[in-house]
Amino acid sequence: MTQKIEPEFNFQKPAMYKIKVQGVLKGSWSEKLQGLQINVERSPGEKPVSILIGQIDDQAALSGVLNTLYDFNMTIMSVQMLKSK
Repeated sequence: MTQKIEPEFNFQKPAMYKIKVQGVLKGSWSEKLQGLQINVERSPGEKPVSILIGQIDDQAALSGVLNTLYDFNMTIMSVQMLKSK
């Protein structure tokens, strides 16, 4: 029987994240969002979705990004850690 090995996540180290929010974020807001790259996806008949991708230093910085999105009145759809360093 093989045992599945879960990846080790350390929230005190930098990691790459992908955050999806409903609506359009301006590229100029990247500076306020830890320098994350902002891409907007538009599908016919659906609300636009902004996708933020980039490295975030630690859990505290991630919390700061999410709080800033809340302050912008954005609906957070998902937060995904892509890989940790």
